Amino acid sequence: MKVLDLKAKTRDVYALTLEDHDQTITVELHQDTVVKHRLFTVKTIDAKQLKMIKDDDAFHRAYVTAIKKLAQRNLTPRKLKQALRRANVDEKHFEAIIDKLTENRYLDEQKQLAMFVEDFLTFELRGKDALKHALHHEGFDQTAIEKALCKMDDAKERAICETFLEKKAATLKASDALINRKRKLYAACLQKGFTRETIDKTLEAFMAHYANQHDEEKALDEAIERNKRRYNLKDRKEHRRLLEKLMREGFAYDAIKRKL
Repeated sequence: MKVLDLKAKTRDVYALTLEDHDQTITVELHQDTVVKHRLFTVKTIDAKQLKMIKDDDAFHRAYVTAIKKLAQRNLTPRKLKQALRRANVDEKHFEAIIDKLTENRYLDEQKQLAMFVEDFLTFELRGKDALKHALHHEGFDQTAIEKALCKMDDAKERAICETFLEKKAATLKASDALINRKRKLYAACLQKGFTRETIDKTLEAFMAHYANQHDEEKALDEAIERNKRRYNLKDRKEHRRLLEKLMREGFAYDAIKRKL
């Protein structure tokens, strides 16, 4: 095939025009492909060469797409493949792209893993189960995940859990019974991905300290004061209804009886 023309279409793309018998063929190529195959000086190209040029160009375009995806955010190989698939990149290029990116240090999964875990432990008040889920979502393999979880040992998770409990407890109503506040704190810890063993140990110690700071009797007095206008305490049925309501809120029967 005779080369008829080679001219720039955009900053990065050239149009190569070939004459094949009675037909004119135009192929768009990335400038790096043009340079690699020295197409500025080539006069003729056979079918085998053209196929090689097209294959090289397809790979190069896919590689450039991968670099752009990585420039937007750090991606694990699995996540990068998903992004390339969405960009309609031919899957036959995936492994070669990953190898070249790794060779050129655009991809470093161990470094990504270390940075992700460090950021998680520094900025996230979440537990080991949450870390495991986040790592899986990011596309790290099971071996990497197990290795990363070792960085959050039991002591580290308890320390994070305690910090979370202090912040969460400050948002709870003082008028709630302690047992209700404990239930809410337990549920919040579960939602944040702390393991049940860590929650049990940390919450028990936290509540012992928390109870000293928050007077249960005062909370009961506030609850009675808040509700007594709605109930006629001289009426036995009304009196009973208030007692049952306060018990549902978590206050102890004996403590209520002493007040009512």
